[in-house]
Amino acid sequence: LQEIEAIHNSTGFQFDAPDKTSLVFIQVLLLIGVLILILACVNYINLSTAQAGRRGLEVGVRKVMGVTSKGLIAQFLGESFVIVLISLMVSLGLAKALLPFFNTLINHPITLDSTNLVPILIFMGGFLVVISLLAGFYPAFYLSSFKPTSVLKGRSKDSSGTSIVRKALVVVQFVISIVLISAILIISKQVDYIKNKELGFESASKIIVPLTTNAAKEQYSVLKQKFERHSAIRQTAGADAIPGSQILNDILVYKSGQSMEQAQHIYNNRASADFVQTLDIDLIQGEVFPEGTQFPPQFSDSVNSYIYMNKSAAETIGFEEGEAVGSVVYFDIQGVTIGFEIKGIFEDINQFSLHSADNPLVITLANGGFQYMIVDADLTNFQELIGSMEEDWKSVVEAAPFEYFTLDDHLNMQYAGDFNTFNLIKYFAFISIIISSLGLYALSMFVAERRFKEIGVRKALGASEGNIIFMVSKDLSILIIISFVLSVPITIYGINMWLDTFAYRVTPGVGIYVVAGLISILIGWLTISYQSIRAARTNPVNVLHDE
Repeated sequence: LQEIEAIHNSTGFQFDAPDKTSLVFIQVLLLIGVLILILACVNYINLSTAQAGRRGLEVGVRKVMGVTSKGLIAQFLGESFVIVLISLMVSLGLAKALLPFFNTLINHPITLDSTNLVPILIFMGGFLVVISLLAGFYPAFYLSSFKPTSVLKGRSKDSSGTSIVRKALVVVQFVISIVLISAILIISKQVDYIKNKELGFESASKIIVPLTTNAAKEQYSVLKQKFERHSAIRQTAGADAIPGSQILNDILVYKSGQSMEQAQHIYNNRASADFVQTLDIDLIQGEVFPEGTQFPPQFSDSVNSYIYMNKSAAETIGFEEGEAVGSVVYFDIQGVTIGFEIKGIFEDINQFSLHSADNPLVITLANGGFQYMIVDADLTNFQELIGSMEEDWKSVVEAAPFEYFTLDDHLNMQYAGDFNTFNLIKYFAFISIIISSLGLYALSMFVAERRFKEIGVRKALGASEGNIIFMVSKDLSILIIISFVLSVPITIYGINMWLDTFAYRVTPGVGIYVVAGLISILIGWLTISYQSIRAARTNPVNVLHDE
């Protein structure tokens, strides 16, 4: 049973309605959006408090002229509101312009027009208020707390509490960025693994032709003969299920000497005798049937059909190695016992996506009535081949249109959500790195300016440029290293939740986290290097002549 509210999103249930949007994908998208907003708010808070010294005199004068702390808080929150409002207006235009590109990254395109304008405006109104308060609350209270007697004498300094908050915010920024960088590296590795894993069959150069009507199913043998006359087509086969699709048929089977009480659940795919050869599935025991074998052949009283069985099925039923081929397994239905003679054992193939483990599978051999045709062909002149196949189809099946797709495309559709997740995280990580770097650059500029006189004195006393660069960069570099250390357990926890959705997955090594850390440290150093070098090359005379 499933709640009606839950049917919109994919559930992981077998035979669920196709083409749903994964709830995990939506949650990941929302989470990344929230993280990007947090980065932007952190930047605003950091830069606002960092420039407090420049606005200290303004605050002091306003307080002397009678403006209360509440009035100053309202002023600074108002400034935050105006900045967010302008940003909101610009972002709507950007969202409209970038929507076509964004829609290429998701399965279900979204729109931004009059049909959903009202809920968008309502959301944006709440968004405006929340972000304005979130970004402006701390700077407003911090700036309004200045004492006129101190700031008018030029004695306004960062309190230890403010300095700690600023450093903590920098750490938060880079933790988010490093987590996203690590996620990119690990997801990229998993995506490569998905694309390159041996599935137990050959998917390249395979064209799938759905047999969607009874007329098409009945003409399977005729279509097979016509298609195989093309020089580019090597072989064809029929099946009720192709790799990467659900198998809607299953049986409970038991071996000789057992009963239905000991029967094991096995997926059952009806297919032609040349199914194994067409998909290049390796038989580890038994042999393939020769071309043109018809089913059902002349069976004995105890055998109703021939089957191929995968290794997992043989083990599940209880066969020892080498024992299965030639044996008969049974299935009881409505008081009738049906026997299946095992003609071959094949290695486990990934019939379902890599999110699922290998399942026991048998292939029941048949002549026709299949759901699909599998065409193994040379795809060099793809359009010409498809045109010829369509002509053959129309000469045999008049009532149904000719449809086709490649097996590779079909298999990749299983991972569309995973590929979309990877692409979105990739782009959002790039945005987060830019935002973090801008904040770090501005903060390094502020730190350098605050220490110019100290730097002038040190240089006058003989400090080298290297000493000055190290001094200016040290504190911010330590913050980046702290961010890296904090990001590792967060990344491990989050990425393992995603990787655990795969039965076949990579195991991230320490090297990935080290690379992510080095990338973040390099980005941080490049960001603050300009201000560090500029501070180191400052002429002491220029900063000390006014003392």
